[in-house]
Amino acid sequence: MKTPIGFVGYKYDSSFISFSKINITPPTRKIRIKENEAVNLTCSIIAPEHYKRFINGSASASDTIRIGIYKAGKWQRDIFTGIVLKEAVEQKNFSITINPALSPGKYFLRFAINHQTYPSTHNSEKIELVVD
Repeated sequence: MKTPIGFVGYKYDSSFISFSKINITPPTRKIRIKENEAVNLTCSIIAPEHYKRFINGSASASDTIRIGIYKAGKWQRDIFTGIVLKEAVEQKNFSITINPALSPGKYFLRFAINHQTYPSTHNSEKIELVVD
């Protein structure tokens, strides 16, 4: 099926790994910045123990955290952080400075985890972002 951001389909894969139970929490769920201003986020990451064991035993360097940017419920683009999931889970938190480079308006951000070529999972609540 064709959608505005690409094709959506169904594919059974018995080895699919989903990180949906991992929760990434920023210090606040509302952020207000000026146009072209950077924002620093120190986030905590919580994972069930069986996820931690799996990640420590088999997670590859390609499992990383990204930030999706949405406006009016529509995906705009992703910010690829380069933060490796295994390291973030071990440390239990991480800091990142991003400059979303957005025009003024209301947006929301959502953290997600990439796993190889599979669709990423949403791993945070919506984080409101207002750009003045």
